[in-house]
Amino acid sequence: MCYDWSVENETETFDRENGKEQIMIKQLIFDPTDSQYGFRWTDDWYTFDQKAASKAARKDRDLYAKRARAAGKRVTVFGLPSQLRTLGGIGSGHPQVSFVVNCYGLNVHD
Repeated sequence: MCYDWSVENETETFDRENGKEQIMIKQLIFDPTDSQYGFRWTDDWYTFDQKAASKAARKDRDLYAKRARAAGKRVTVFGLPSQLRTLGGIGSGHPQVSFVVNCYGLNVHD
């Protein structure tokens, strides 16, 4: 469902008043340049509707957050503005192209 930059089941330990508590955190990043949002290589270039892809990535993030909250999880949503994403390049068989996109993410806490 999201770009595979996710860090799943990271453990964070912190001190509460009477000792240590461990919680599990799942972090997901929704990247508009992922192929699920419409980025496609053509014969010698690419097709990509950046505005529609960004909107779809944000919608997916919000839907995932809504489902996690409904399951009783604590969710923190965030944006990663102006991320430089470079695709293609040497050895890929495609020209190198770069985009500045807004990625969307969330942390799910147990």
